[in-house]
Amino acid sequence: MSNEQTLYSTNRKAIDSSGSLGSLYDGYKDRILLKVNVNSIEKQSEEYKVRHCIITNDSKDQKLNILQMMGVENELRLSILLNIREKTGISAIIDYSYPINEYTRFFYYYYLDREEQLSNNPPKIQSSDESSKLQTSATHIITGIQTGIDIIIVLELPFNK
Repeated sequence: MSNEQTLYSTNRKAIDSSGSLGSLYDGYKDRILLKVNVNSIEKQSEEYKVRHCIITNDSKDQKLNILQMMGVENELRLSILLNIREKTGISAIIDYSYPINEYTRFFYYYYLDREEQLSNNPPKIQSSDESSKLQTSATHIITGIQTGIDIIIVLELPFNK
């Protein structure tokens, strides 16, 4: 019988900037709960400098697809659509109130600057802060963060008769 612990990761596109390494996360409601002190834990950082740009046009269900195009996971998109999760940051595009037609363009720009991760030592992470033993509905701890820019621009082209 092995004493090793298997780690499973869940990735989420951040739709607000309140999360940080060590934050506790409620996966059922897709929300950040509280921050755990992880200053004493070994961290790894890697620079990427990756750019990605997409321009889309004229689809009636584009507001739903735009979240998918931006890399918002199915579970988080569902939480946003069912109003379980507040629509903040880039997810607010779902409330775009003007008609989407053949004159509408979505411009999406993504820039990944770097990624920072906590060590892969679960016992060390678990015992790093006694306050994490409080009763909480946390299902996950944020062990990695990608830092960069997500921009979504809606362009309405002129209507020519």
